[in-house]
Amino acid sequence: MNAVTRAHRRPPTIRPRPTRAVAVALVAATSLAASACSGDDDADAGAPDFAATTTTEGSRPPAPASPDEVDGDTGGPPSTEGGADVAVTVAVAATDLGETLVDGDARTLYVFDEDTPGEPTTCTAACADAWPPLAVDGAPVLGDGLDPAAFTTITRPGGGAQLAVDGRPLYRFAGDAAPGDTTGHGSQGLWWAVGPDGAPRPESSSGGLGY
Repeated sequence: MNAVTRAHRRPPTIRPRPTRAVAVALVAATSLAASACSGDDDADAGAPDFAATTTTEGSRPPAPASPDEVDGDTGGPPSTEGGADVAVTVAVAATDLGETLVDGDARTLYVFDEDTPGEPTTCTAACADAWPPLAVDGAPVLGDGLDPAAFTTITRPGGGAQLAVDGRPLYRFAGDAAPGDTTGHGSQGLWWAVGPDGAPRPESSSGGLGY
């Protein structure tokens, strides 16, 4: 009896079937991966587009104006046109004597009969304390209605310039307490307030105080 040799066959490999838990884990991993990809897309969508906001030389907004440009100041010297205030040396004001010459503070101005027109003043020392000269530094500034040809300056004995009208030096009076006072008018029969034309105002009975 022939021996029959049977070939031994390798038993088939049996692969274990995935359990339900494994399947759930695979689904979860797939969802996370998809979510991550979607998150990258959202981040890219929210990021600023620097290329889009880059300005070119021609599209830059203008620089803000400087304060000088806003105010119209071009850097030049200030202008006195357009009603700018200027300190007045002599002007005209209404007093109890009528229209009278006054200084820039509206103090009445006087002339002295012992002065010689066009000559230096004779009122110095104690006299000048009681009758301060109307000193000027540079060109005098005249108020409205005054004739520039009527006003000149003279040199005082101690130096300095004094304004004169029709060649007669002009003075204030220390006894005048307020603008518009004319208490020096007629003092000693030598001191007189003057009108816009340089003529002494009419004599009054104030008497006045001398020096």
